[in-house]
Amino acid sequence: MATQQPLPPADCVGDNTVDRDVWLACAAPFSRIPTVGDEVDYFPDGHIEQHLSAAPQPLPAQHRFHCTVTDVSLGVDDKTDEVFAKISLRPRPGRAAAPPPGPGGSSNSPAPSPPQKLRYFTKELSQTDVYARFRIPLDNEHVLPIPMVDTDGVQRQDVVMRDTSGKSWRFSKTYSVNPSKQHSLTTGWLDFAKAKRLAAGDKIVFMRRPNGDLIVGVRRLDVPRYPLFDFQGPDPDQPAQDVMEAVRLAAAGRPFTVTYFPRQAAVEFIVPRSEVDDALATSWEPGALVRMEVMEDENRQYTMWVVGRVEAIRQNIWRMLEVLKLSSRLPSIGLMTFTP
Repeated sequence: MATQQPLPPADCVGDNTVDRDVWLACAAPFSRIPTVGDEVDYFPDGHIEQHLSAAPQPLPAQHRFHCTVTDVSLGVDDKTDEVFAKISLRPRPGRAAAPPPGPGGSSNSPAPSPPQKLRYFTKELSQTDVYARFRIPLDNEHVLPIPMVDTDGVQRQDVVMRDTSGKSWRFSKTYSVNPSKQHSLTTGWLDFAKAKRLAAGDKIVFMRRPNGDLIVGVRRLDVPRYPLFDFQGPDPDQPAQDVMEAVRLAAAGRPFTVTYFPRQAAVEFIVPRSEVDDALATSWEPGALVRMEVMEDENRQYTMWVVGRVEAIRQNIWRMLEVLKLSSRLPSIGLMTFTP
């Protein structure tokens, strides 16, 4: 295997930076990252949902702020491996056009780049995966190929992977030809699972770059477990003071920065302005049919379209539509999520 280079250095204590491809692979399905110069709308109501608690004060009557993205930094918490993005915004009055992106922005701003064709797969961990050995699905040879060295009917190979903090881990990868044709990570895996405090239900993300470098990430299942890790992100038991500060600065027309945790936020709260404008130009009425793309199977990256019917329309633009899906009621969702 080719020599593996370390990930970029940390940009602050307790955090490590990751590149755009790795961030997207480890984030929630359909997560997006804005780029410097983008015109967006910031929704405080969506921001407060990330904290799993009510705002200490009523949010302002203005439920969205027109902004321009001035900086984006991508990171990963060094204790939980959860990815996040720090997004700096400058409020813009009215409908003034955003200036073209500058030549650089900050050194941490991820500029658009050609796709690197990062291949990856995810798997939800079982009890066996956590406490015995990790069974690799046989249909993911494009990321973790079956070993070709044959010894006593069992093919073995040592592989080295980096986690999203840049630390290297060595695993023994085996493939039992008889009787079950099991492809597994054995030696080294339990040390990794213990160090990462993995639990059944968490998802593991295995990534392979075009040059063969392997990276392993984690998608945690249970947000309330995070305080056990001394999580760097928003504390669900504390008032969301950072949201109130962002709202105060936005209302005053001053620049501000928000931190977006894609696996904690129900939906993104920084949305391209063009999408919001298009959605608001739609004549939404009770009884209208809508559809929404959902991730049916994260492990297979399989999506499907869900059809629903608008049951109610609320005054607040955030979670404006209440939609009935077949026999079960979906929670109200921001209107920009739906397609008529």
